[in-house]
Amino acid sequence: MSNSNRRRPGSTLERLASAAERLGRPAPSLTDAEARRRSRLLLSLLIALIVSGGLILSFQTLTNPGSFDDFDFWLSVMIWLSIFVLYAWARRGHTDAMASVLIAELFVLFTVVPFTPDSLSSLPFYVVIPLLLAALFFPLRRVIQLAALALIVQVGLLALVPPLKSNDGQLMIESILFILPVGSMILVYIHHQNAVERIRQAELRAAYDRLRESEAALERRVEERARALSSSERSLREAQRRYHALFEQAHDAVFILDLEGHHIEANQRAAEMLGYTIEEIQHLSFRDLSAEV
Repeated sequence: MSNSNRRRPGSTLERLASAAERLGRPAPSLTDAEARRRSRLLLSLLIALIVSGGLILSFQTLTNPGSFDDFDFWLSVMIWLSIFVLYAWARRGHTDAMASVLIAELFVLFTVVPFTPDSLSSLPFYVVIPLLLAALFFPLRRVIQLAALALIVQVGLLALVPPLKSNDGQLMIESILFILPVGSMILVYIHHQNAVERIRQAELRAAYDRLRESEAALERRVEERARALSSSERSLREAQRRYHALFEQAHDAVFILDLEGHHIEANQRAAEMLGYTIEEIQHLSFRDLSAEV
């Protein structure tokens, strides 16, 4: 078998990972990093629910052909099919709306359906799933409201609807007692994460404020330095102006020479005394003038 036809061990997993990455890619209209993160999370959850829900329904159909007569089976099928619609809209950037619909569907499935005939008695325990989803996408207040609503609905239905089986009432009570500690732990965890996030944000703000203060101090020093240089330049120009004024107004001949004896400057009095222009004197050395004298 040639190397080109030999299937690499990781090629299948790589293709699956690439396909999952494409399916979970947020909408181009979402430019904010946090919005893209939440959209990618919801899309990944919907893909997981589509795959796992399809496997569960297929297994239920193969192992229990009589499930076609159950109300909760067809309700599960409808919810599973609706997830495709939720996924299509979530790909367009409607993250919060589709997350709310998904949570509502799962909430109904795990709170109301257990009171229908031939339903799974363990379904109420799964009400933790919409609570977890609410914790992922919404503030703590929404999670508390959803947990309270779950308790109210289950207690109300337990009081109004007679148990369909002899042990249904006990199972419902157990599920309510299960929701209380698990829901409390979820709320405590969310509160802890929010506190950690607040601390992190406070540290970031403090670091940003320090950076801004350092930048402002640096700008002030630069401005002060620029003002000092500007003042020095003005003082130098003023000194030069006064010097040239004194230099030109002197009654005596004044010559300025470099170390080699060349004239750098001469005033008007010097030019008149020697009979040269100032420009001509600047082209003559001390020796040239001495020789002429």
